[in-house]
Amino acid sequence: MPEALVIVEDLHKSFLHMGRRLDVLRGIDLNIHAGQILAIVGASGAGKSTLLHCIGTLDLPSTGRIRLGGEELTTMSSSRLAAVRNRSIGFVFQFHHLLPEFNALENVMLPGMIQGRPRKELERRAQALLEEVRYDEDGNPVTSNLADYGMISAAELPSFEVVHMETPTFLNPLGAKGIGESGTIGSTPAVQSAVVDAVSHLGVRHIDMPATAEKVWRAIRDAG
Repeated sequence: MPEALVIVEDLHKSFLHMGRRLDVLRGIDLNIHAGQILAIVGASGAGKSTLLHCIGTLDLPSTGRIRLGGEELTTMSSSRLAAVRNRSIGFVFQFHHLLPEFNALENVMLPGMIQGRPRKELERRAQALLEEVRYDEDGNPVTSNLADYGMISAAELPSFEVVHMETPTFLNPLGAKGIGESGTIGSTPAVQSAVVDAVSHLGVRHIDMPATAEKVWRAIRDAG
């Protein structure tokens, strides 16, 4: 078996709180392999976020080792850690954490701007991410979803190594869990109907799913 992508050894993290030392992480050992889907669960205050912050280099452990792709993270300089985060680690936060000094397009471009990539190239890619959700031939979104659309794209912009980890199931024709089951929920047809209603005054009576920007434009053109 190949070496784990992430290796955590004897990890400790302590904080000072009101003059007392609070030991949050005590001797954590953890291996995460490429393509593995892992959930960290536990009671509130158990140290789940602290562990994720340490693995993601947002915080440093008090003692212990963390290796990512064979590289030791705990001995890296702050500038080197920033480069690792920019190119190798993606974060999806509970809140969008957009920077108010930049507009939505610039927020999506920011990881590439830090890398020093050409602004024109970044503008094209960021604009494409914000304009349209991309679908595969079966109508499943391959970029993001409408709930976090425009926020998660900032983490998608760098050229990460992608490992496809579909969850198999025998319960639908696609053989995979996820948006393939969208026919069982009401929001998808409701949104589709809302799009058709919005352009019905222009003579549009039907638009095939998924309602991409191009399909909507063609329906309006053909109706005219």
